Amino acid sequence: MAAKTDDAGVCRLCGARGPLLQSHIVPKAAYRRILKGPDIEVPKGQPVKVTAKASVLTNAQWTAHLLCGVCEERFGRWEHYAFEFLSQEDGAFPWLAGATRLGETDASSPNGLEVAKLSRFAASLFWRLSVSGRYPSLGPYELEFRKYLLEEGAPFPKRTRLVVVLLDHSRVTFGRVDRAIVTYRETRKHGQRIYRFALLGVDLRLYVGGQIPRAVDERCFARTGRVLIGTADAFAKEMGTVMVNSPPKGLLART
Repeated sequence: MAAKTDDAGVCRLCGARGPLLQSHIVPKAAYRRILKGPDIEVPKGQPVKVTAKASVLTNAQWTAHLLCGVCEERFGRWEHYAFEFLSQEDGAFPWLAGATRLGETDASSPNGLEVAKLSRFAASLFWRLSVSGRYPSLGPYELEFRKYLLEEGAPFPKRTRLVVVLLDHSRVTFGRVDRAIVTYRETRKHGQRIYRFALLGVDLRLYVGGQIPRAVDERCFARTGRVLIGTADAFAKEMGTVMVNSPPKGLLART
């Protein structure tokens, strides 16, 4: 997970004082799987990172001194569980393969899937981005997510909804978008914010505050276990639109 350092401080999750670890904001295993995965169509097999300011081809990994050993291990258990169901090195996607279709885009997760663990994994990603200062803050909801991650059995934070979109790569034109790491935020009316984090075949959408649409409420994965099925091509087209305002830089701009 992370190497110990001599840097002492206060754990951002539990508040314990002592040595902090060099924690990965995006799980280290995600980079490893992307680099080893099939159908990589970019030079040197590097993942594409899309942010609000730029799109770059990079192996640089986001890290920060955030957690004590106990909390790093806590996150590690959720990551280990989640990575069994995300896009694999050989291109398999167990979560999608086991989902039961309820309609054209709606589905239920496989029987036996531990929704609580996957919800905490997703919440930990958004929380880490927020507290690291490398991403727009969750604001007052940062504390609510801290409590949710810290207390086993705690309910998903109120006035927030987690929507999970599984990206189907069975018929792709633009290549495997699960080889990209995408983080960005949209702001909409009535004070609602939508934070998004996509990696390894899942497009995670966190709706925070404001007036949450009924359709979103009904599809909150953390409360219902329901997911949406999207296409990799549709996601790639959307990222192309985002990249208009997040121009490719460096090696990516020359490919």
